[in-house]
Amino acid sequence: MSTYVVTGGANGIGKATAELLRRRGNTVCVIDNEGGDVIADLGNDAGRNAAVSEVRQRYPEGIDGLACIAGISFPKPDNASILSVNYFGAVAVAEGLFELLKKRRGSCVMTASASVTWIPKNGGGHVAELLTDCGDEKRICSLVNSFAPDAPYNMYLTSKLALARWARRHSTQWAIEGVRLTVVAPGCVDTRLGNLAPPGAAVNESFHQTIPGCYNDLSIMPPDHLAEVNAFLLGKESAGIVGSVVYADAGQETFFNMDKVYF
Repeated sequence: MSTYVVTGGANGIGKATAELLRRRGNTVCVIDNEGGDVIADLGNDAGRNAAVSEVRQRYPEGIDGLACIAGISFPKPDNASILSVNYFGAVAVAEGLFELLKKRRGSCVMTASASVTWIPKNGGGHVAELLTDCGDEKRICSLVNSFAPDAPYNMYLTSKLALARWARRHSTQWAIEGVRLTVVAPGCVDTRLGNLAPPGAAVNESFHQTIPGCYNDLSIMPPDHLAEVNAFLLGKESAGIVGSVVYADAGQETFFNMDKVYF
């Protein structure tokens, strides 16, 4: 069978994805800061390098897939930690394991967020352009820690938007070298992260009533449903999907962007 690596695989969507892949007879290596097969903090260079090095030692013949699912949000000690894990950590692991993916013509799936399609991104500390166009972690993290203390939610959104852009920009070159790179953008999922709300935010029940399709009676999706999406994109059955942002959000993105169609 196949060999997969899942970051953030000890909880939530990552755990559901790892368990599904294992049930199907695959070898799965979980990277997490606790409870994983490889224990590492992806919020700093030392942890990222240690994780990549360990996976390279374990699977010198290559891996069939990588799911970059690890992510954090508010409340956290500072704004910078969210960018360091969600964006810089994911990119570092993906780039560090690229050669292993290339050996088996594997696939990489990164987790963004459907909320980036409808949350206003003007002001509020969004630095997605700096992340993708500058990429200097030390300078950017110093900048965002000077922002207002209510910025962590925006840090989460900007990290996910930047991650989706990074994947889109690199997907064609990776495909040329035999590796598929795609993005999953979940809606509201029943996880520790998905159940958080911005500080001071009220629960808007009317918003959930606008969600169309099969989830209009269940606006918060179970992690298992996202695991199925990840497993499909990691598998050979999705060979024609390259560089796409797949919205697994019960129709939220469509609801807010009905006329956004490319021909």
